[in-house]
Amino acid sequence: MGRPSRAHERRAQIIEALVSCLRDFGYEGTTLDRIAERAGVRRPLIRHYFGNREDLLEQAVEQITLGYRQDYEASRQELPAQGRLAALLDYLFGGEFGERPHDDALIDNLLVIAHTSPPARRALRRMYESFEAVCRDEILHTWPELPPARVARVAYAIMCLA
Repeated sequence: MGRPSRAHERRAQIIEALVSCLRDFGYEGTTLDRIAERAGVRRPLIRHYFGNREDLLEQAVEQITLGYRQDYEASRQELPAQGRLAALLDYLFGGEFGERPHDDALIDNLLVIAHTSPPARRALRRMYESFEAVCRDEILHTWPELPPARVARVAYAIMCLA
């Protein structure tokens, strides 16, 4: 029998190293060599799991978005439909959302590089669209009679504030 796969562990190490490098060196100073050194892996392993730096960045954002969504989903599991919008607003504005300092480093860098990097712009857009969709769903659960255009405007406004 072969040894167990360490792919999940390695991917997490590499993403953590990416975020650490972004925090310390900014996007321009975050090279695959630096990421590999911080992760304790060889550079080809990063390419094996993620491809290039932009692909790694997109995957890191996807992982962070998933983490936030899972946190929110867990916090609202036993709430009635009418309490879910309040729970979402509390999650977004009550301190839980954005509590992870390493996520802030990644998001801050994304905001800066999104102007010049299409992959960063796509990753950031997907993150916002993901949460905007959650906002729309919760608004519709609370006020199902609202016109779709109004629901979309309110959801967008909530995301802009968050």
